Amino acid sequence: MNDEQSKVKGHPLAVAVRGKDRALRQRAVAWTVAWVLGWLLLLACVDDAWSLPLAVRWIAWASALAVIVHGVVRVRRLMASPTSFEEAARDVQGRQSGHGNEVVTAAEYLSGRRVPSNETERAIADALARRAARHVEGAAPDYRRSLAWPALAWASVAAALLAAFLAVVPEAWVSLARAALPWSDASHTRIEPGHGDCEAPIGALLAVTNRIAGRVPRTAEWLQREGPGQPWTRVSLAVSNGVARHAFTVKRDVEWRVAAGDGLTRTFRLDAYMPPAATNFSVRLTPPAYTRRPETTKSSPDVAALRGTRALWSLDANVPLASASLRLTNGIVVPLRRDGEIGRAHV
Repeated sequence: MNDEQSKVKGHPLAVAVRGKDRALRQRAVAWTVAWVLGWLLLLACVDDAWSLPLAVRWIAWASALAVIVHGVVRVRRLMASPTSFEEAARDVQGRQSGHGNEVVTAAEYLSGRRVPSNETERAIADALARRAARHVEGAAPDYRRSLAWPALAWASVAAALLAAFLAVVPEAWVSLARAALPWSDASHTRIEPGHGDCEAPIGALLAVTNRIAGRVPRTAEWLQREGPGQPWTRVSLAVSNGVARHAFTVKRDVEWRVAAGDGLTRTFRLDAYMPPAATNFSVRLTPPAYTRRPETTKSSPDVAALRGTRALWSLDANVPLASASLRLTNGIVVPLRRDGEIGRAHV
């Protein structure tokens, strides 16, 4: 940086230019913050009163995002097009009278818009610069007060009102989260499902107890479907003392969830299975050879036989089994083996 550039940069008019640029950027940021905070406060208040639907909250969130984008674009434009010396000079000259266009003319020389053609004009330009410096020092605009402070005041008011809303209104953070983050799971009604993903035998009576907190409605809904893409079946549930119960007989695999107020649980899965059962039970008794008694077959597990009698136990299962065993009354466990037929085992 040469002496001439250093001289121009340190001139009071250049300082005023930088001050105005800074104040304009602060004003743009402050107004953006004020609008966004005010908009979120309004949405949170309305949601606290009426629980806004998801679509409305998304539209409101997009509006707030548009305000932020506009503020960023505004700041970038201010940075790309800074205040000119002539503009700052006119601001100074507007605060004074009786000095003609001295400050504006000096600004034209300082900015390089007008270049002295000879030594005489250069001396005049230097004299104008000195006079302009005195004018600026005596009547420099307070850009922060005139430009930035009003916007900063509104941003402070919006922040204070939002803080008061969070401090005074019960669970106000839920409304704020729903307004600021519409994709979140925040809700005024909180549901604690009695079951998650689980398995149950076909034919069993399954009772699901769901606990509801926060804003407790009078009714809740049980939603059930047989699989993804299938329509939901709705069952209304009465809410008593913060509890909504639903009992049903397990018949097939289903997906389910619970809705209450503005709360909705995630989708859970119930896998139904056929409980194993033994059928066609039999025991074949082969007495010792010395007894010369014939072989007999009984269908009751309660048998009596001579010592040394060979007993062959067999049964059929209603479903294919991975393993099975026979537990005797004396605590002995005898593994069963499959004989090649599906569902049949013997020992």
